[in-house]
Amino acid sequence: MYQELTAELPQSGFFFSGVNEAGYDNFDNVTNAASTQPWIQDTDEDDVWHSWEVAYRDVVIIDGENKRRAVFNLTTHTLYLPDNYEHMKNTIRHLILYDTLPPEPEPEATDAGPGATDAGEGVTNANSDGWQGPF
Repeated sequence: MYQELTAELPQSGFFFSGVNEAGYDNFDNVTNAASTQPWIQDTDEDDVWHSWEVAYRDVVIIDGENKRRAVFNLTTHTLYLPDNYEHMKNTIRHLILYDTLPPEPEPEATDAGPGATDAGEGVTNANSDGWQGPF
């Protein structure tokens, strides 16, 4: 995704970076060896995970002023699914180009509710796409 976006928007200056949770600095060498993107070690003093309300495997999208703009959790919304991948990529692209989150999609028409056969499986709320924001 990073390579796709930098090829499309070469002058944007955006980058991906990981933030390793405070207290897990013994994992830092493994993280850096396995990644092509830079990783930053959080500390108890900075406590970025707490101040940004980060959960494990969150992608926090920040702007040029380090303001949190959107969050996408990779555990609940894996990027192996093309819709999730495109949603995250399009959100990043939109923030780079317009400094705002993309508009919410129109809700799909639904029936009157769960029937006897589906027992409510798959019922979601309006924010089921995994994004939180704007902040």
